[in-house]
Amino acid sequence: MPAAAQSAARTLDRGETNAIVWFIALANGPVGPMSARKVRAHRRAGQADDSTRVWKEGMADWTPLGDCSPLRELLSAIEAEASTR
Repeated sequence: MPAAAQSAARTLDRGETNAIVWFIALANGPVGPMSARKVRAHRRAGQADDSTRVWKEGMADWTPLGDCSPLRELLSAIEAEASTR
């Protein structure tokens, strides 16, 4: 298994993709908390993109999704999981 897929599998095993901790700033204001899977659904629906600001407890400030490494990694893991189905 490629290293990226192994890393994605480990992330999913920890259950982080289902943790309801993320907030996203949509046109109508902040929405959340939600899981990374729900953030992915907003992206797929065209409601969020890399410039959409995201936040979770422990972050200093709202950050563009494209610059938020922890969430980007979770979204990549979800995509990897979906592509193997």
